[in-house]
Amino acid sequence: MTQPGQTDWVDVRIDRNDLGDGLVEKTITVGGNLLETLLIQPWLEEKALMNSPDEGDSEAPTGHLSYTFDNAAEAQVTIRVQE
Repeated sequence: MTQPGQTDWVDVRIDRNDLGDGLVEKTITVGGNLLETLLIQPWLEEKALMNSPDEGDSEAPTGHLSYTFDNAAEAQVTIRVQE
């Protein structure tokens, strides 16, 4: 993130694990967030959603879920999708 005269780094990690039989688990982890509102919007890879923390936000982009975190320096979302 760049602001006038200042650059801050946000750590984003995406782990994608193939669990077999077309089942994939994705974990998105964000650390060092300085924004007031953090959005994590995992892509469903055009697969069926099998498991997620909850339904997420209603205004997710097509083919994604959307999770909003307010005043969170760190957040993590894990979902499972299957063909």
